[in-house]
Amino acid sequence: MKVKRSSSISKKPLSVTEATKKIEHYCAYQERNASQVKRKLKTYLLSEAEIGKIIEGLVESGYLNEERFAKVFTGGKFRMKRWGRIKIEHRLRSEGLDPTAVAKASKEINQQEYEATLEELIRKKINTLKGKEKTEVKQKTIRFALSKGYESELVWKTLEKVLRSGK
Repeated sequence: MKVKRSSSISKKPLSVTEATKKIEHYCAYQERNASQVKRKLKTYLLSEAEIGKIIEGLVESGYLNEERFAKVFTGGKFRMKRWGRIKIEHRLRSEGLDPTAVAKASKEINQQEYEATLEELIRKKINTLKGKEKTEVKQKTIRFALSKGYESELVWKTLEKVLRSGK
């Protein structure tokens, strides 16, 4: 017979030293931002003052760095998920990152690589829509590229380029 754990069973709060050690490991494993760390620290049942003190120490010791996090996040989402700048920037802002760090990270994306990635995405999408009317292909392709976070002007320009080339 399985025993259900009650949600009323409370965790024992960690000391600041124990929490700091755990959170340093958490930050060393993968690049994190302050809001992610704060959410994690809250699970350790620490006070807001203790959380603030720990985050401050992590920034001073180099475990937390907003610009570094933004650059890593941007590079990963662009290369792996092929997100556009708009979607990446929106996600970073929703995490509460400094707008300056977001802008710097966005500029790190190579423009030629960015345009080539968008062109490849558009070509692949068009190929999945074979046999459909030209207007439907355009609409669905544009909607797809915009949902990936690419700028509308660039999407239109790239779509026209791909359709002209006929490939």
